Amino acid sequence: MEGNQVSLTRMMLNITNPSDQGISFARGEILTGTVQEIKNDGLLVMMLKGRLVKAASEVMVRPGQQLFLQVDDFRDGRTFLKVITPEHMKTLENMNIAANLQSMGITAQEDRVIMARKLLQHNLPVTPQNLNEMAKGIKLLGAANQRNLEVVAFALSRNLPINQQVLSALLQFTDAKTDLSRLFKMLNQSVEQISRLAADAPSSPVPPPSISLPWLGEETAANNVTVSNISALPGKEQGISRISQPISREALKYLDILRSLLEVLQVPADEKPAYVAAKIQSLLQSENELIRGLVILEEVLRNGDSKSQLSLLTELLGQVENLEKEISGQRLFNYISRLPDSNLNYFYFSFPVKLNDDYHLCQLRINREAGNKDLKNQEEIKLVVSLDTAKMGIVLFHVSWNRNKTLTLQGVVEAQAVMDYLSHNLDHLVTSLNQLGYKVTNLGIRLTQQGERLDNLKPQMQTIPMPFRPLSIDIKV
Repeated sequence: MEGNQVSLTRMMLNITNPSDQGISFARGEILTGTVQEIKNDGLLVMMLKGRLVKAASEVMVRPGQQLFLQVDDFRDGRTFLKVITPEHMKTLENMNIAANLQSMGITAQEDRVIMARKLLQHNLPVTPQNLNEMAKGIKLLGAANQRNLEVVAFALSRNLPINQQVLSALLQFTDAKTDLSRLFKMLNQSVEQISRLAADAPSSPVPPPSISLPWLGEETAANNVTVSNISALPGKEQGISRISQPISREALKYLDILRSLLEVLQVPADEKPAYVAAKIQSLLQSENELIRGLVILEEVLRNGDSKSQLSLLTELLGQVENLEKEISGQRLFNYISRLPDSNLNYFYFSFPVKLNDDYHLCQLRINREAGNKDLKNQEEIKLVVSLDTAKMGIVLFHVSWNRNKTLTLQGVVEAQAVMDYLSHNLDHLVTSLNQLGYKVTNLGIRLTQQGERLDNLKPQMQTIPMPFRPLSIDIKV
């Protein structure tokens, strides 16, 4: 049964002879209580201070409900507890944090209280050093909003460097509105616009300097597939300022480099399965070098002659930066997941799939066993893969792989017509997997359930609820 939320703000509990139940209270004391059971006589059983006690309530509550309570009064042998609203609890907690900051010799300004509160949410000690690191990170991100606070505290709690590159990458990557397929579409549009403008521009007799990225030309031995070779990118110290014409043919060389980087990052849907598998493997193994290439390209665009910075080039620079942050953020997240004490139990990868000159986001979420950071040593791997298609919406599969070459499949879609179509054709997939030597358990295709979303595989920066902490000072209202 749900309690009336307006009434809950005035709700009182009374406990008869609490000392007989092995528990004592002090006026003004704040504690949490969890409703365990509601008796037929209207009394409820609550867990308070580690003990089960019986209490009478003015309004209905539900089993499992957790309440913040304050000892309000003692009358006629009864202890009266007042329910505290979340807003009131936050005020009390802030008062407590401010008092503790002052006891440490730190001015309890509002921004300091907010940062201290965020540190506590991430189980970090409130120390001058941590507060300074929080302030530094917030300044780098530009504003003290909840999202920026969460990103900085997340980085601190994982012992990541508090610098512009790390924080910007995490901020970009955990933004639910961004994905690689959209970034690819925008980048390709910008590249084509600039190419058309530069088509008739005079060329410079001096070619830009170059360095080699040999990793991109290596052949994948297992599948005999060669990933496209990328020509060289100049370093800042090697004469970036040579790009001085508004949009010259020399600038086109850098657009060709960007095209090559984009080619490496995308997966063609119309190629043979062996090629696609090799391309995905190469892509996932090449993230570090791809990031390096994009960073150097950013320097090329950023440090050219200021007279050449047309609006299209400025827009292109922003898009390249966003792409680099997206890939860097993904790499950071997976690095954190591999740490021995990480509470993140999965790896996440995404890449754009090219089909009919359009890009569709493919996402891959691979669960790992607790305490085992190495997937190759797991007997069973559970993963989720999704593709955002043009006509069927998002199609998602839950897959359970076992080392004994057994697979369990469960598809999820958003529309009945799509479910019917895939259910009718799923046998083709099962047959192909059988031919590869797998024994497949096919759980079929189902529709999304109420509240279920298929577009939430990507990690997001969610505000961590602050656990109740006993106040170190008495606060009475």
